[in-house]
Amino acid sequence: MRNFLLAALTALAAILWGSPLGSGALAADASASASTEFSDLLWTQADGEEEEDVSLYPAEVTQAVNAERKNRGLRLLTTEPALDAAAMARAEELREVFAHYRPNGTIFSTVFLDYKVRSTRGGENIAMGQTDPAAVMDSWMNSKQHRDNILSENFSRIGVGFFEASDGVRYWVQVFAS
Repeated sequence: MRNFLLAALTALAAILWGSPLGSGALAADASASASTEFSDLLWTQADGEEEEDVSLYPAEVTQAVNAERKNRGLRLLTTEPALDAAAMARAEELREVFAHYRPNGTIFSTVFLDYKVRSTRGGENIAMGQTDPAAVMDSWMNSKQHRDNILSENFSRIGVGFFEASDGVRYWVQVFAS
């Protein structure tokens, strides 16, 4: 039953949120109104402990980015399935190489080609170890280079990726496109 509910909520989130080359910054330390209803969703396990629904993390990061942009009078970034998929791929790659280049040695933006994302400009923020969307956004907003990507007027789209490795380390990616 739990898997069915998780799949249904994930599908609903995808419907509600939809899914819109060379600068980047490295994290050294380890907008739909309906989306707010999902942000605090927790599963209750049989033993009474609550389990977080990490499938919502990318959308929560996107919401946080757009809140920061709205507070500064900037246009909101849009999402698209291909850009989100590219960000997810990059998040998984970070467990192999935590850098702005890919395991095959190419720069991060080549992931745009893999997912057929067209863009004249691109940016990437990466992070490792933060426990949740609020923590990773705090890290990025307290880093000038990361904050500059988040608030750049050169970007109109964002993709967010999150990957939790088998050892529990969490990897986060934002990719930005014009």
